[in-house]
Amino acid sequence: MISLEACIQRRFQSASWLMSAFQKLVTRLVPASWAASMEAESRRWHACCPCGHARSIWDLGGIRWKGGGHPRTWLPCPACGQRTWHTVRLLDAEK
Repeated sequence: MISLEACIQRRFQSASWLMSAFQKLVTRLVPASWAASMEAESRRWHACCPCGHARSIWDLGGIRWKGGGHPRTWLPCPACGQRTWHTVRLLDAEK
């Protein structure tokens, strides 16, 4: 018999399960090297709450590739429980 914990661990080992439908669609339509670049760069961009909590754009189900500036987006924050304007920032400055 398989334990619940083992099922959860197996489920989270599959990176494709964690991708949103939008991410799956876009990464299937572009060359593999572009898809890898999209994912890597999207993981460097983070939506930052005024409370200090930050989540990557990729983890939120989006793609931010070859972008610039510091747009803001209205999101709920799991850390403070508030729905606030999150500033999108490139946290890792290395390219």
